[in-house]
Amino acid sequence: MSKPLLDVLSGNPPSRTPIWFMRQAGRCLPEYRAIRDKMSTLQMFQTPSVAETITLQPLKRFDYDGCIVYADILHVADALGAGLEFERGFGPKMSRVVRGPEDLAFVRNARADSSMTAKYQFVYETLDRVKEKLSPNVTLIGFAGAPWSVATYMIEGRSPNLSHQTKRLMAEHPEVFCELMEHITDITITYLKGQVSAGAEVIQLFESHAGIALTPQQFDRYCYPYVRKILTQLDGTVPRIYYVNGSAAKWTGWNDLFDQMEGFGADYRQNLEVLSQSPLLKKLVLQGNLDPMDLYLDEEQLHQHVQRILAAGKTHQGGFIFNTGHGLTPNTPLMSLKRVVDWVHEDA
Repeated sequence: MSKPLLDVLSGNPPSRTPIWFMRQAGRCLPEYRAIRDKMSTLQMFQTPSVAETITLQPLKRFDYDGCIVYADILHVADALGAGLEFERGFGPKMSRVVRGPEDLAFVRNARADSSMTAKYQFVYETLDRVKEKLSPNVTLIGFAGAPWSVATYMIEGRSPNLSHQTKRLMAEHPEVFCELMEHITDITITYLKGQVSAGAEVIQLFESHAGIALTPQQFDRYCYPYVRKILTQLDGTVPRIYYVNGSAAKWTGWNDLFDQMEGFGADYRQNLEVLSQSPLLKKLVLQGNLDPMDLYLDEEQLHQHVQRILAAGKTHQGGFIFNTGHGLTPNTPLMSLKRVVDWVHEDA
């Protein structure tokens, strides 16, 4: 049986327009919240049998073409000694931060520890368990955070707003920032290759914060080389998707970077009609880009938004994957998710 998501990313005509949603595992599902009420977030991630259950929960409700593993972009930061914690209602928090040259000591010590990779082995086990349970038409997706987005958590200490501490470190101690980025990049390559070995058929790299916080010039200097290194190292393994939150006005100079990926994830702020006609993107699969808040609209309005995105996606010669342009929110109406999946699959 064909896999529509994997087919389109491999350059083959899919049997139907593929669809999956970022953060489809967890958050908005009551069955996930029932587990969360009994366990901490870290416990859920670090217990493969539980993470397997959470990964598969959305597939039991909706006819998604992609299954993304239940994990977090900050497992790499934790492996590098940041001391990852999750505060209920506040999100991730780091017990150690990098603000100057002396703070690199804990990162260097972590890199020197031969047991460092044990900090994310549970993700591999989860992938290995999930791949045995998937329907033959569903593609298993692995992922990691892009280096800048991981670094900003390690510098700010928690979910960043405008990443002021990060940009200050870039300005005052660029050598410290660049060394941190090198450590994150190298571990991310190892981490993602391990995910592929464990069964991931597609890899998505999440650039969650750099697109919003940085100027185009800062992005080119402090993001571009590290992302390119990761994508280049993954060449020939599995299809690669680069999702950038807030990428408007930044992607126009990414010619060389686009050569290192099969798919480009557009955030909801982008005009998909413009992207679909760009010569720079003509060989790439476009993914996106419904605003997650549109899922709260009434049926008629939601249908209009879905049809607009589908129309733009179908004009793109490189192929198209329907997705949200950001992660699902906790109270997303489940009926809206079902409607969108049905509409996308019914579209000829």
